Amino acid sequence: MGSNSRRFVRAALALLAGGLIASAALAADSDYTRIYKHALAVKPGDVLRVANLAGTIRVVPGKSADLVVEATIHGGGPADIRAIVDGMAFVESHDKKGRPEWALSYPVDRYDGFAYPTRDGHESSWFDNSRTTLEYMGRRVSIYSRERSGSPTLYADLKLELPATGAIVMRNGAGSVHGERLAGDFGIDTGSGDVEIAAFDGKLLVDTGSGDVNLGQMKADIKVDTGSGDVRVDSLDGNGTVDTGSGDIEVKAVNARTFSADTGSGNVRVGAGVVAILAADTG
Repeated sequence: MGSNSRRFVRAALALLAGGLIASAALAADSDYTRIYKHALAVKPGDVLRVANLAGTIRVVPGKSADLVVEATIHGGGPADIRAIVDGMAFVESHDKKGRPEWALSYPVDRYDGFAYPTRDGHESSWFDNSRTTLEYMGRRVSIYSRERSGSPTLYADLKLELPATGAIVMRNGAGSVHGERLAGDFGIDTGSGDVEIAAFDGKLLVDTGSGDVNLGQMKADIKVDTGSGDVRVDSLDGNGTVDTGSGDIEVKAVNARTFSADTGSGNVRVGAGVVAILAADTG
């Protein structure tokens, strides 16, 4: 091969490498992740309400009197997705009942739908090609379980460091919730997603439109409501209300002054130790 031919090959390879690097940079721009951390003050006597549109939620015991939220924000789609993700923060807003809440600022003034793709079967109740619609930051917004033309991929996985005192309610449009051994006054409201909490001491509210609820050792007053899904509690030492539109209810051990279980379609199984069962209705 002559010197001119070798120079031509080297130049061609350089152009190809440059093109691959540019393509990789464009791909990186279209799939962007940012970690954002924010502390929210819990005021005595008030309920601190926090909202996220989509993503998993992990709840761990906190070390301060504030609710500390770490958000891993994922974005993809439009050319300016980096600017969108970098601009997201918790802002003061209101829920559909007009109650104050801190909401992660998705661009709902620009888009009325966002994609939260199913990832490796991680969301067992978040079916392929599903859609959840809710009110968020004063607008009607849809969440799609697969990529959709005209709707960016945008969601935030949250880690909540839960303080032991103060009333807190977390609202999430779609995504599973996993809690460790916790204490306090805590409510979780998710449109679609499973909820699992290892142990809780205090007062716990769980409300999910669709998803299974699995609770471990509950030294708490609990209220559980799921539109569709099974509810299982290992042990309950406190008052309880469990309601599912369609699904089985199983409470292995109960020590309660009052307890009720109601399912529209399914079985109810309650272990020994119940002081009083107000209702056990299987529809």
